[in-house]
Amino acid sequence: MANSKKNAFLRGDASVEIGYGHIYRLLSIANIIKTEYEIYFVSLGLPEELMNQIQLNGYKINLIENEDEWIEKLTFEDTAIVDHYSINIKHHNQIKAKNAYLICIDDLHDKEFNSDVIINHAPGIRESDYKVIGKTKFALGLEYALLRAPFYNKSVLQRQKNNIFVCIGGTDLHNYSKSIITKLLTNDRLIVNLITNKPDLFEKNERLNIYTNLESNELRDLLDLCEFAVVSSSTIAIEALYRDAYIIFGQTADNQKYLHEGLCDYANTFSIGFFDEKSPDIILSAIQNKTTSSIKKILPTENKIYSLLK
Repeated sequence: MANSKKNAFLRGDASVEIGYGHIYRLLSIANIIKTEYEIYFVSLGLPEELMNQIQLNGYKINLIENEDEWIEKLTFEDTAIVDHYSINIKHHNQIKAKNAYLICIDDLHDKEFNSDVIINHAPGIRESDYKVIGKTKFALGLEYALLRAPFYNKSVLQRQKNNIFVCIGGTDLHNYSKSIITKLLTNDRLIVNLITNKPDLFEKNERLNIYTNLESNELRDLLDLCEFAVVSSSTIAIEALYRDAYIIFGQTADNQKYLHEGLCDYANTFSIGFFDEKSPDIILSAIQNKTTSSIKKILPTENKIYSLLK
């Protein structure tokens, strides 16, 4: 029997410099639509660990040297899902000229779009923030959060007092984790659980557990066990929010600005602004005093990503 699935081409890049967030979001949407689509990740380059993760999920990888290589191959039956700051209106027009269905994942609303759908899961973003050409469906806010499926499941684990979850992004380019971990361990009651791809930076300590390359269900379970989560203002912060941890979060990059601002509206959150040399002291104080937002905004219980399918 012929394969009845349509093709979805997911365009994103990742590196230590730009981080892994674009690919993690594309993986999330791939896992949502995989029963309906044959998934192809299209990239100029990917770290080996991400290539392995993509292939273990059963998805194909197309490495390219320029945008024309993949856009020229699109047909009217294809869907292109783009999570990339350098893909602009010129590329949108090329994709639309092929009559392919275009979904753009965006953080910044800083350029013009010609797209069938725009996804921005930051709370507080409005349609009027965007300049668009043609008919566009807007998928804005946490109802369209690009989370992996396990993060919506109800917890069956007992949260452990004084356990701290720390994840400052997939790459932590500026090594904020190191100074944060050093400060947290000065409190001898705290047990720290660190997610990092740089385990060699940290000295062994009986109260420090280091994890690399966790599966999504393992990451969820670790969040569920921890009383506090210290995270960057990225998708990991939304995942922590959905697991009901006390969240202490901060920006590591300018492109996190709007998500960071939106997360401040939710209960059990504490913003430290941008991570800097003062952050470790602020974080430890927030943990010791359980300093959080007094606002109690309710999280959506339904993910509407399925409604975006062609």
